Amino acid sequence: MYALSNKLNGENIAAGTGVDAAEAFEMWQEEDQPYEGQGHRRNMLDPSFKSVGIDNVTINGIDCWVQDFSDLPSQSEMQTTARDDTVTETLSIPRSQIAGLTLNNYYGGQVYSRSSLPLPEIKAFLTFKDGVTALPVEATTSWQANAEIGRVEGSTFIANPNLGNREATLQAQATFGGYTASQDAALTVYCSHEKTHYAPQDSYHNKVCDLCGKIIGYQSHEWDEGKITKEATEDQEGVCTYTCKDCGATKTEAIAKLPKIVVKETSSDNPSPAPAAASTITQKQADTSVNNTVTSSVKSKAVTKPVTGKAYTTSTKKTVIGKKNITLKAPEKAQVKWQTSNKKVATVSKGKVKIKGYGTVKIEAKVNGHTYTYALNVKKPMLKVNKKKVTLKKGKSLKIKAQSNGKVKWTSQNKKIAKVSQGKITGIKKGSTTVIASVSGVKVRIKVTVK
Repeated sequence: MYALSNKLNGENIAAGTGVDAAEAFEMWQEEDQPYEGQGHRRNMLDPSFKSVGIDNVTINGIDCWVQDFSDLPSQSEMQTTARDDTVTETLSIPRSQIAGLTLNNYYGGQVYSRSSLPLPEIKAFLTFKDGVTALPVEATTSWQANAEIGRVEGSTFIANPNLGNREATLQAQATFGGYTASQDAALTVYCSHEKTHYAPQDSYHNKVCDLCGKIIGYQSHEWDEGKITKEATEDQEGVCTYTCKDCGATKTEAIAKLPKIVVKETSSDNPSPAPAAASTITQKQADTSVNNTVTSSVKSKAVTKPVTGKAYTTSTKKTVIGKKNITLKAPEKAQVKWQTSNKKVATVSKGKVKIKGYGTVKIEAKVNGHTYTYALNVKKPMLKVNKKKVTLKKGKSLKIKAQSNGKVKWTSQNKKIAKVSQGKITGIKKGSTTVIASVSGVKVRIKVTVK
């Protein structure tokens, strides 16, 4: 201990919220500072100082520490007991010295629409005309919000729904001793995408926010079972129209022409001569007079309608890529009996064929004593590309080579950055997007960067 006098010639001070004695002492050590910045450290190590006094006081939650040094010798080696009690002091400050009330700078934060955000505590300070001193005070404080974006409940901001993306402000307010202060705090509101719709593309549809216009996802079309909008005939293909259950997009597929019917006659009687026609059929007839079977070729017109008393079989082949259900229709309008040769590959009911696996299968339709056979070859879709990451300059193009057992569909997720046509990718403007190649549900994504 030492007696205060005009001999006092050294002092260290420190202040901060929650600063204890050890932290204050560590700050004064200044071990991470260069020598010319170690003023506090040099005070503590100055050999001319013979005694030191340390004190602490807490004002409005701010701990203030002081070290005083003297060249007077210590008057006592006894350590004094620290005062840990709280003392309330009344300060009388002339208004002529007060410049006003001020607040800390605040950033409101980031919040999604229809969600809440905790707000920081508002701290107010009296400022003085000397331009240096600031005294923390217990002011009356509150947060205010524009009703268009939300409301404040206590220390929490609650954003309104359906705001979209926008920049806004909150306002911190305080009053003390007749002085007032306010401070705007920037607030960023992000869209929660409460309202969306589907925007159809080629082989998929984007999920788009109605409020901010952002594409927040995409998925493949979910097609219905399809509706025959044009019947197939032997001379013209038909049309089956599929509608997406989500976005209403439509696509059409051709229905193959009805097959020409090859007549195979079986009779114990000698057949009547057949009229000449453009196609050839093979006729087997039993010769009862010599009790043997002979084979001969005759000319006959292709049959397109049921032939009474004659049994015949017609067959058509079709390749199916992927597990895609199809619908078959017998050329005759009558009660049809459908059956499959391999239920592991496909099942059939009322002409609707459900693909179950890969391989070959025969679907038969029996009507009026006639048999129509559809030989299906169901193949697993295969798709490979030579590049999955592409970088190209604006205006330049690059051809992607694809290996596939089906027709490849090409789409770009953002045609404003890069477009694609039959595997040829062209850079439109700087940015990144994804080009998708697909075959019967198998997709390969290619990351595209345009510089």
